[in-house]
Amino acid sequence: MQFRKQISSALVRKQIVFCGLLWSCLACQPNYLYQEEKIIANSIWTYDDAVSFTFQIDDTEAQYNLYLDIRHSTQFPFQNLYTMIQTTYPSGRTVDSRISIDMANKLGEWYGKCSQEDCLLRVNLQQGAFFKEAGAHQITFEQYTRKDSLAGVNVLGFAVEAVKNIN
Repeated sequence: MQFRKQISSALVRKQIVFCGLLWSCLACQPNYLYQEEKIIANSIWTYDDAVSFTFQIDDTEAQYNLYLDIRHSTQFPFQNLYTMIQTTYPSGRTVDSRISIDMANKLGEWYGKCSQEDCLLRVNLQQGAFFKEAGAHQITFEQYTRKDSLAGVNVLGFAVEAVKNIN
């Protein structure tokens, strides 16, 4: 009888530890409010192929982190990528900004996670952002390099992460 109690107690302790570890792992996961990827046709991003993402913001007091994910070929011909970003707010107001994204260092080594064929680069567009307007927002990315047809860009992704307030 004593042996069964010891086995039962040990099993309960293992289950409690397992549940605790599982809960802590799940609690550390990003809290994505929105996440989507769009495939670039034939892996050639042209001036005419703007990529748009529409997402809903309900809480104007919360903070958000905004990410751009770029999956590109290891044969991508440039060290950086220029893009025009247009944000359209629910009121119709738009804000444009141009950014240069470093894709590789000066030695040609790619940033991000790479395999033999492609790389995934996550770009922190904005940390701790606030949205003044609730409703549907749209963000559009336009290829803005010197070449109309930019080969080697396979997928663009966009994610909005709700920041957890620690109070």
